[in-house]
Amino acid sequence: MPFQSILFPTDFSQDAYDAVPYVRAAVERFGASLRLVHALDVPVSAYASPKGFEGTKWDFRHLREDAERALASFAAEQFPGPRPDTFLQTGDPARAIVETARSTTADLIMMPTHGHGRFRSMLLGSVTAKVLHDAECPVWTSHTKREPASYTARPEWGRMVVAVDLGPESVKLLQFVKEIANATGSTVRLVHAPYSADEPPDELAKMQESAGTNFEVSRGPGTVAKVVGDACVRDRADLLVIGRGGTSALAGRLRTHAYTLVRDAPCPVLSL
Repeated sequence: MPFQSILFPTDFSQDAYDAVPYVRAAVERFGASLRLVHALDVPVSAYASPKGFEGTKWDFRHLREDAERALASFAAEQFPGPRPDTFLQTGDPARAIVETARSTTADLIMMPTHGHGRFRSMLLGSVTAKVLHDAECPVWTSHTKREPASYTARPEWGRMVVAVDLGPESVKLLQFVKEIANATGSTVRLVHAPYSADEPPDELAKMQESAGTNFEVSRGPGTVAKVVGDACVRDRADLLVIGRGGTSALAGRLRTHAYTLVRDAPCPVLSL
């Protein structure tokens, strides 16, 4: 199975609750273990006193106890049955998520993006943007606060749209997608954008031959975000798969479009 250990960061927001069905489906589909992490981001004002927490209105011990209870309750209510392991970290949430994924050898992070903040990508949640930049494993994201689309993506990955270019990294991307499709029984459509009439007509076919795949292909001119987004709506995709780059080196030229695709996609996005 391509994913054996899933890390689900939660801040107990409605976005986190909305992501739960998708996490449950992935855990069941891949037979994966599940770990939950919550980052207790202590306000800067708590450090205002030269004595640290002492002498301020912040009671860190009680803050931590409240967070531990909330995390235990969230785990019990949302994931009955085998109880997931829980981790309570302190400090910057993005760093806590990335470090927990690394220390627990998670091979998939599943998290919603709130669409607030100004870090690294306009209108993409700052925590999500930093996790996408720093995480060494694939990251699943779901933007729950966009305008209603013409359909609702299903938690099961029944239909996948994969954004590809003609870079050599795309062969690795196709091979990984094949593993996921074999595990989920998904249908897959490749979307090649930006498309140029000057490109060799059989280049993508050669890449599929190297990867051992034979997925359907759509091509089109226009911006990457529009061509890919239109394909997702047309196919009623449950999941958009993109290469994110970083240590996995799967992005090629699409790396520069990764944040935009995550932000604007009408369905959840798996960034490899």
